[in-house]
Amino acid sequence: MKRAPEELYDAVTGAKLFTVREAAKLLNYHPFSVYRLVCQGKLRFRRLGPKTLLFSREDLLRFRERFERRGPAKGKPLTLVDSSEPLLSAAVTYDLAGRRRREDGKAWSQFRWEVIPLIRAKLDSQHGRRLKGLRISVRGREGEAWNVVYQAPKI
Repeated sequence: MKRAPEELYDAVTGAKLFTVREAAKLLNYHPFSVYRLVCQGKLRFRRLGPKTLLFSREDLLRFRERFERRGPAKGKPLTLVDSSEPLLSAAVTYDLAGRRRREDGKAWSQFRWEVIPLIRAKLDSQHGRRLKGLRISVRGREGEAWNVVYQAPKI
């Protein structure tokens, strides 16, 4: 049975202190994002023991206000994203023992960065040691371009 966490208060001010999970809920962030913000020095915290981080409500609200107030960059209008058009598309080219092949189709018209390891795993399972290299050319909606290159280690 899970025990309800005890409420903690600052000894000096008497203000309620929030755990990472509670801070994430207040900020509408994932708890890992709260840890990331602490590592980046963007969020003030206090320690309770070696592992527990605590946050004051004032610090959390100040952080939220500071980062929510930021609007679009100067000179750039805020544009809404049309969800009917895919944000990223990709073309996959791979090298099988000196022969290049291209895998380009509807499967990658809605590309996400998280699928790169899955693409490589799929090609590894299909071709095994014959797979010598992999290149993924990614295009954004506004013409941006990125290339991801993988070369098999030489054994």
